[in-house]
Amino acid sequence: MNTTKSNVYIAGPITGYDDLNRPAFKALQLELENLGFHTLNPHEFCKSIKSPNPSDPRYYRAGMITLASQATDIIFLDGWQYSAGAQLEHKAAALFGIGIHFSTEDLIRKYSNK
Repeated sequence: MNTTKSNVYIAGPITGYDDLNRPAFKALQLELENLGFHTLNPHEFCKSIKSPNPSDPRYYRAGMITLASQATDIIFLDGWQYSAGAQLEHKAAALFGIGIHFSTEDLIRKYSNK
């Protein structure tokens, strides 16, 4: 499996979750990195934004810039469809031609078939 050129953006619900759903984002990040994927975790690339509001527009802008400029693929955590931000990321990924995935298995299948 050749994952060397992959940059997988992790998307999912944040607002309303304990610790802003960081454990789920981190668990998926570690799983993907152990498989050889490079990950783009919003909780990491947004660390410099200092706002108590998880819906601060600066988070959305940082996400869209990262998604558009760095991501080859996007993977969604469970519950993404109930998140306004993740719904926006889904629409943007489709517009940008980024591979959309809903499971690790689907992502692995894409890179195993190349």
